[in-house]
Amino acid sequence: MHSGKSSLILTLLNFLDDTGAVMIDGVDSSNIPRQVSRSLVTTVSQGLAELPGSVRFTILPTSKDSGPVNDATLNNALERVGLLNHISSHGGLDAPLADMGLSHGQRQLLAIARAVLHKMEHNSSILFVDEAARAVDIKTATAMQRSIDEFFGDCTTISISHSAENIASSDIVVSISDGRITSIVRR
Repeated sequence: MHSGKSSLILTLLNFLDDTGAVMIDGVDSSNIPRQVSRSLVTTVSQGLAELPGSVRFTILPTSKDSGPVNDATLNNALERVGLLNHISSHGGLDAPLADMGLSHGQRQLLAIARAVLHKMEHNSSILFVDEAARAVDIKTATAMQRSIDEFFGDCTTISISHSAENIASSDIVVSISDGRITSIVRR
C-alpha cells in the first residue's frame, strides 16, 4: 500500500512539487536549489541500481566537481561496511560489479559505502534511508544500522520503514497514511 512516504522524500529532494511547505532546519526545501539540496542530502534507497561497470564506478560519488578518490579511501569505506574481503576476492575495485555475486544485503551494504563516500565529498548533513533494510536478514540489517549510526551519527536521518525494528533508535517517528501525517511521536 502506498501511503506517501517515498513521495515525501522526493518532495524533500525537490523532485516533486508540493502544495505546502516542507521545512528542513527552518528552511523551506523548495527555496533550496535542486543541485544544492542533492549535495546536502545523502540517500540510501531500497535497491542499488546495477549499472554496467566496475565496483569503483558504482561507489564513486557522481559529482562533476569531485576530484580523484584514492583506492585507500574506497577500500576503507568497503572495509567499514564489511565488504572489502568479498570485493577483493572477486577481482577488486576494477572488476565488473556484475561479477561480484553480491546478495541483496551485500548490495545494500555497498549502497551504504557509496553513501559514506558521498557524505565525505559533500559534507552532507541529512541522510534519507528509504526502506534500505527491506528484504535483508537480521544480521545484515544490524550491520546496516551500525554503519549508519557510525557514519551518519552527526546527520539528521530520515528513515522510511514499515518495520518497527528499523526505526527503534529514532528520536521522532512520523506515521503517514494515504499521503497524510497521522501521528508524530517524540521519544
